[in-house]
Amino acid sequence: MWTGANCSHSLLRFKFVVVASCGTLAPLAVAVIAGAAGGMAGNLLNTAFAGGNAGDFLRSGFNGAIGGAISGLVGGAVGKWAVKGLQNWGINGLNSPVLKGAIVGAGSSSLSGGAGAFTSNLILTGDLESSIDAGFDGF
Repeated sequence: MWTGANCSHSLLRFKFVVVASCGTLAPLAVAVIAGAAGGMAGNLLNTAFAGGNAGDFLRSGFNGAIGGAISGLVGGAVGKWAVKGLQNWGINGLNSPVLKGAIVGAGSSSLSGGAGAFTSNLILTGDLESSIDAGFDGF
């Protein structure tokens, strides 16, 4: 790890992916990459099981990667916001770090899951009503 003038740079290594980032961008960058990889993998598997051709694979992989990346970004940003909000909202009086972690973890993961599910469904279907349902299911 090295320190620049205004920023502490770090490298995160995940098998074949290296993410260079500045400060707090690292978790969001990982969320975007993981979302893109997951969206692409899911769509490619669906296309394979449906017996798609090469064009189908390209379209579904691209759409899955874009949808997953945006959903990862939104879900990660909401999760980060929720952690900060929940840490400052009424749990400061608790003495147990385990209990604090459980409350903040459960709250932030459910909010980020709902936001990611809403965003993904809205991107892929364009249907606001089903996206709201998916967002509530993501909680």
